[in-house]
Amino acid sequence: MKPVAAVLPAPGPPPSRAEQAAQAEQLARVWLSPRGWRYWSAVNNSEVGLWYIAVSFLFFLFAGVLALLMRTQLAVPDNDFVSAETYNQLFHAARLGHDVSVRGADFRGVFHPDSAAAAGRA
Repeated sequence: MKPVAAVLPAPGPPPSRAEQAAQAEQLARVWLSPRGWRYWSAVNNSEVGLWYIAVSFLFFLFAGVLALLMRTQLAVPDNDFVSAETYNQLFHAARLGHDVSVRGADFRGVFHPDSAAAAGRA
């Protein structure tokens, strides 16, 4: 194996301020988020993480509203706030919202096995 000093290029004169500004501008252009419809094709981890958090929070709110409707139905005996069929649909929809928002972290194991192994789920 070669020593590290042999792999690195020889140091040259430091870049001028104009070169540094040009490099900074080029780097900023490369890391800009896509505009318009291309925004949804971004692969930046920070943006995808924000999408994941936002969707989980929306499902959490959705499940909370459904749970409030179910609790209203169960508040008093013989309540006819919602029908039995609607109550069953609310229950299953609230369960789906719960699974997506609260258990969303478990999906890490599907896409990244090392995360599952580190968490003791593999």
